[in-house]
Amino acid sequence: MKFLLLQAVIMSSCVIRVITVPEFVTIPKGLTEVNFQFSIGPFRIEHVASITTLIANWVIENDTINLFPESIPESEREALIDLYNSTDGDNWRNNENWLGKRGTECSWHGVYCDATEVHVEVIEMWGNNLNGEILASIGNLQNLLYLNLYNNQLSSLPESFGNLQNLLYLNLYNNQLSSLPESFGNLQNLSELHLSDNQLSSLPESFGNLQNLSDLYLSDNQLSSLPESIGNLQNLSDLYLSYNQLSSLPESIGNLQNLSYLYLSNNPLSSLPESIGNLQNLSDLYLSDNQLSSLPESIVSLR
Repeated sequence: MKFLLLQAVIMSSCVIRVITVPEFVTIPKGLTEVNFQFSIGPFRIEHVASITTLIANWVIENDTINLFPESIPESEREALIDLYNSTDGDNWRNNENWLGKRGTECSWHGVYCDATEVHVEVIEMWGNNLNGEILASIGNLQNLLYLNLYNNQLSSLPESFGNLQNLLYLNLYNNQLSSLPESFGNLQNLSELHLSDNQLSSLPESFGNLQNLSDLYLSDNQLSSLPESIGNLQNLSDLYLSYNQLSSLPESIGNLQNLSYLYLSNNPLSSLPESIGNLQNLSDLYLSDNQLSSLPESIVSLR
């Protein structure tokens, strides 16, 4: 295991002296301690570095030296390379620096890492002509916070997609997704989800586990029904369902007490559940171009 020495200082008699250290210290796999030398002026000093574990990563910290991994983990590099290969990366609109040598991953187009460049946190690849499927290795990017892949031609997501449990923002608008994996409900930190303009005909029952969602975009799909569990999305404020094939809504829709905007235009809705009157925080309700012949009595409660 190789570590980059980012900083090295020593304090002597209240004076901070910058010391010269090797650029890298290599610790053979399986060892937890290594000796190496550094210089203070004309003197050469031997130092012992010990590994400690910090947040699923190797980091060395002591009084004089901070050591950090030189690049992202091999598993994250593998996920990026698989993304390139499975979505025809050679024909992306921009693939600058992709597949470069180890240690360059954070400079690849659309890839952004944390401050110490040890984990991928953001992938921003909208409108980049990604064409194909996402492979299972995407689940290796467990520190991913923001994933923007809208306006591409992605056809499917793997079950391992549910491993991205730190994800806060996901945009898959305008792709070719026909289904979502059951594991999708594991993305419990998501606050904003864009799935409009795909080919979704249903949502997994686990969808109701996304209890931190505030904004959900599902317009322009082929949804014919919603899971009863959608009523569990207690933090939802904006729900976009226009241009689908919904003929009815689950009674649990009335549980969305924080809902402010509900868009249901251009569906074949023939009725609304009585529970819709429970949406006391609703400020905007769009029902144009449906097949409604009557409204529930409870709708007068919406003021």
